Amino acid sequence: MKGNILGIIVDHYKTFYNFRTKKISIIDYMLHLLLPILCSFFLYEKLKVSFTSSLISLLITLLSIFAALLLNLLILIYTIKQKENDESARNKLMKEISSNISYGIIISIVLLILLIVLAFILDKQFCPNTICIDILNLLTWFFLTQFFLVILMILKRVYIVLMSK
Repeated sequence: MKGNILGIIVDHYKTFYNFRTKKISIIDYMLHLLLPILCSFFLYEKLKVSFTSSLISLLITLLSIFAALLLNLLILIYTIKQKENDESARNKLMKEISSNISYGIIISIVLLILLIVLAFILDKQFCPNTICIDILNLLTWFFLTQFFLVILMILKRVYIVLMSK
Protein backbone atom coordinates (compact mmCIF):
# COMPACT_ATOMS: atom_id res chain seq x y z
CA MET A 1 0.00 0.00 0.00
CA LYS A 2 1.42 3.37 -1.00
CA GLY A 3 0.40 5.26 2.14
CA ASN A 4 1.62 2.65 4.62
CA ILE A 5 4.27 4.16 6.88
CA LEU A 6 4.55 1.17 9.20
CA GLY A 7 7.72 -0.02 7.43
CA ILE A 8 9.45 3.28 8.16
CA ILE A 9 8.48 3.09 11.83
CA VAL A 10 9.66 -0.54 12.12
CA ASP A 11 12.94 0.27 10.34
CA HIS A 12 13.53 3.21 12.68
CA TYR A 13 13.11 1.05 15.78
CA LYS A 14 15.34 -1.65 14.26
CA THR A 15 18.21 0.84 14.52
CA PHE A 16 18.07 0.62 18.32
CA TYR A 17 20.85 -1.90 18.80
CA ASN A 18 24.47 -1.90 19.85
CA PHE A 19 26.54 -1.68 16.66
CA ARG A 20 29.45 -3.69 18.11
CA THR A 21 27.52 -6.51 19.80
CA LYS A 22 24.50 -6.51 17.41
CA LYS A 23 22.20 -6.86 20.44
CA ILE A 24 19.01 -4.86 21.03
CA SER A 25 19.64 -1.79 23.16
CA ILE A 26 17.05 -1.64 25.91
CA ILE A 27 18.48 1.74 26.93
CA ASP A 28 17.68 3.20 23.48
CA TYR A 29 14.12 1.91 23.66
CA MET A 30 13.68 3.34 27.14
CA LEU A 31 15.20 6.65 26.08
CA HIS A 32 13.01 7.03 22.99
CA LEU A 33 9.75 5.65 24.41
CA LEU A 34 9.75 5.87 28.20
CA LEU A 35 11.44 9.27 28.50
CA PRO A 36 8.90 11.03 26.22
CA ILE A 37 6.05 9.48 28.23
CA LEU A 38 7.58 10.67 31.50
CA CYS A 39 8.37 14.12 30.10
CA SER A 40 4.87 14.61 28.72
CA PHE A 41 3.26 13.70 32.05
CA PHE A 42 5.74 15.82 33.98
CA LEU A 43 5.32 18.88 31.75
CA TYR A 44 1.55 18.72 31.47
CA GLU A 45 0.37 17.10 34.70
CA LYS A 46 2.94 18.36 37.19
CA LEU A 47 4.09 21.70 35.76
CA LYS A 48 0.74 22.41 34.05
CA VAL A 49 2.48 23.57 30.86
CA SER A 50 -0.16 23.69 28.14
CA PHE A 51 -0.16 25.07 24.62
CA THR A 52 -1.18 28.62 23.87
CA SER A 53 -2.04 29.99 20.45
CA SER A 54 1.31 31.77 20.14
CA LEU A 55 3.27 28.66 21.18
CA ILE A 56 1.31 26.55 18.70
CA SER A 57 2.04 29.05 15.94
CA LEU A 58 5.75 29.06 16.79
CA LEU A 59 5.92 25.25 16.90
CA ILE A 60 4.11 24.92 13.56
CA THR A 61 6.67 27.24 11.98
CA LEU A 62 9.64 25.44 13.56
CA LEU A 63 8.36 21.98 12.65
CA SER A 64 7.70 23.03 9.06
CA ILE A 65 11.29 24.25 8.77
CA PHE A 66 12.66 21.09 10.38
CA ALA A 67 10.59 18.88 8.08
CA ALA A 68 12.02 20.68 5.05
CA LEU A 69 15.56 20.38 6.42
CA LEU A 70 15.06 16.69 7.10
CA LEU A 71 13.84 16.15 3.54
CA ASN A 72 16.97 17.88 2.24
CA LEU A 73 19.15 15.78 4.52
CA LEU A 74 17.43 12.63 3.29
CA ILE A 75 18.29 13.61 -0.30
CA LEU A 76 21.90 14.29 0.74
CA ILE A 77 22.22 10.88 2.42
CA TYR A 78 20.66 9.22 -0.63
CA THR A 79 23.17 10.98 -2.92
CA ILE A 80 26.14 9.93 -0.76
CA LYS A 81 24.82 6.37 -0.59
CA GLN A 82 24.47 6.19 -4.39
CA LYS A 83 28.11 7.19 -4.86
CA GLU A 84 29.27 4.43 -2.52
CA ASN A 85 28.03 1.14 -3.89
CA ASP A 86 29.55 -1.17 -1.28
CA GLU A 87 28.15 -2.98 1.72
CA SER A 88 30.42 -1.35 4.27
CA ALA A 89 29.49 -0.43 7.82
CA ARG A 90 29.31 3.20 6.66
CA ASN A 91 26.73 2.33 4.00
CA LYS A 92 24.71 0.35 6.55
CA LEU A 93 24.78 3.33 8.88
CA MET A 94 23.55 5.58 6.06
CA LYS A 95 20.58 3.22 5.51
CA GLU A 96 19.79 3.45 9.21
CA ILE A 97 20.10 7.25 9.10
CA SER A 98 17.64 7.26 6.20
CA SER A 99 15.16 5.35 8.39
CA ASN A 100 15.73 7.77 11.27
CA ILE A 101 15.29 10.83 9.05
CA SER A 102 12.13 9.40 7.50
CA TYR A 103 10.78 8.70 10.99
CA GLY A 104 11.63 12.28 12.00
CA ILE A 105 9.63 13.56 9.04
CA ILE A 106 6.67 11.38 10.04
CA ILE A 107 6.85 12.67 13.62
CA SER A 108 6.94 16.27 12.40
CA ILE A 109 3.86 15.66 10.23
CA VAL A 110 2.03 14.04 13.17
CA LEU A 111 2.98 17.00 15.35
CA LEU A 112 1.78 19.48 12.76
CA ILE A 113 -1.59 17.71 12.61
CA LEU A 114 -1.86 17.59 16.42
CA LEU A 115 -0.96 21.27 16.73
CA ILE A 116 -3.44 22.34 14.05
CA VAL A 117 -6.21 20.35 15.76
CA LEU A 118 -5.22 21.80 19.13
CA ALA A 119 -5.22 25.34 17.71
CA PHE A 120 -8.67 24.77 16.19
CA ILE A 121 -10.01 23.44 19.49
CA LEU A 122 -8.53 26.34 21.48
CA ASP A 123 -9.84 28.97 19.04
CA LYS A 124 -13.33 27.59 18.58
CA GLN A 125 -13.79 25.97 21.99
CA PHE A 126 -14.76 22.93 19.95
CA CYS A 127 -14.26 20.33 22.66
CA PRO A 128 -16.68 20.79 25.57
CA ASN A 129 -14.80 18.51 27.98
CA THR A 130 -11.21 18.90 29.07
CA ILE A 131 -10.25 15.26 28.55
CA CYS A 132 -9.95 15.85 24.80
CA ILE A 133 -7.59 18.78 25.37
CA ASP A 134 -5.66 16.80 27.99
CA ILE A 135 -5.09 13.91 25.58
CA LEU A 136 -4.01 16.26 22.78
CA ASN A 137 -1.60 18.08 25.09
CA LEU A 138 -0.07 14.84 26.36
CA LEU A 139 0.30 13.44 22.84
CA THR A 140 1.85 16.67 21.61
CA TRP A 141 4.37 16.77 24.46
CA PHE A 142 5.17 13.09 23.87
CA PHE A 143 5.85 13.59 20.17
CA LEU A 144 7.77 16.84 20.74
CA THR A 145 10.09 15.08 23.17
CA GLN A 146 10.46 12.15 20.81
CA PHE A 147 11.15 14.50 17.88
CA PHE A 148 13.88 16.25 19.88
CA LEU A 149 15.52 12.90 20.67
CA VAL A 150 15.30 11.74 17.05
CA ILE A 151 16.90 15.00 15.86
CA LEU A 152 19.78 14.49 18.31
CA MET A 153 20.15 10.88 17.14
CA ILE A 154 20.22 11.93 13.48
CA LEU A 155 22.74 14.67 14.23
CA LYS A 156 25.07 12.23 15.98
CA ARG A 157 24.83 9.64 13.21
CA VAL A 158 25.29 12.13 10.36
CA TYR A 159 28.33 13.50 12.20
CA ILE A 160 29.81 9.99 12.38
CA VAL A 161 29.21 9.39 8.67
CA LEU A 162 30.64 12.73 7.60
CA MET A 163 33.71 12.41 9.83
CA SER A 164 34.44 8.78 8.88
CA LYS A 165 35.91 9.56 5.49
